[in-house]
Amino acid sequence: MVDLQGVKWEYYQLRLTLQGGGTFPVDLNLSAGDEVDCYYITEQPESGGSVRFQVEAGTSVIYPLGVTTNAADPGNTSDRFSFTAKQVDGTSYRLIFHNNSPDINSKEIIYTEISFPANASGEDSILVPIETN
Repeated sequence: MVDLQGVKWEYYQLRLTLQGGGTFPVDLNLSAGDEVDCYYITEQPESGGSVRFQVEAGTSVIYPLGVTTNAADPGNTSDRFSFTAKQVDGTSYRLIFHNNSPDINSKEIIYTEISFPANASGEDSILVPIETN
């Protein structure tokens, strides 16, 4: 998709199923100045919304700012965020979804959309781990 300024954007839609205590990372390799937008929502959460979400750049948590998350935190049912990749943070970012429910038999189904500019050089990329049985 191309916006009104002529920038081509890449869109990724994911459906994730996280069991209690489970974590799912999405890695982004971005160019400095890239803008990223992400939205997620849980599907009728069994546990009342136990999803915690954060964005890391290296060892720093850049979203949510100033918020400490722990297993006792009930989590959310949805969230939306945007950020701009900064040279000082590097080019690698990790989006992390975590189901805070301690019950490994519980599950959360998460729908998410991630978008960022498509770099003509092909340097920007998204890496989603694939689970095999």
